[in-house]
Amino acid sequence: MKNFVLFALLAAPLGAGCVAAAAGAVGGIVMTTEFTDNSTYVTHLNIDAKKVWPETKNVLSDMSLEVMEADDAVRVAKIKIDGSTVTVSVEPYDLDKSTLLIKARKWGGTLSDGETARLVQEKIVRRLQP
Repeated sequence: MKNFVLFALLAAPLGAGCVAAAAGAVGGIVMTTEFTDNSTYVTHLNIDAKKVWPETKNVLSDMSLEVMEADDAVRVAKIKIDGSTVTVSVEPYDLDKSTLLIKARKWGGTLSDGETARLVQEKIVRRLQP
């Protein structure tokens, strides 16, 4: 039983990454999605950061009535969504490619909120699709 639980815990992130890679092959904009911890999603996109950043801010504004803190120079935004503090950054890493990093934490940063991070990631990617 312990081996099964260990296997399930180890295989869960791999399965999610495979699903995201398969979605990228079909959609063409998402290359991969990976998890760095329970509250952080990292998505590699086949879209320039200059196009991803405005859509990211639009999605965050649509998801919350709170005031968003955004730094356009470094492309980092922070906003409260459903009681979680969500931080999103968009980084260019190649010509017409970017990395979308989404982190969500609850209770003053003490509790991971992977579900909210996943929701934000899905909405941003959906909005970027042609």
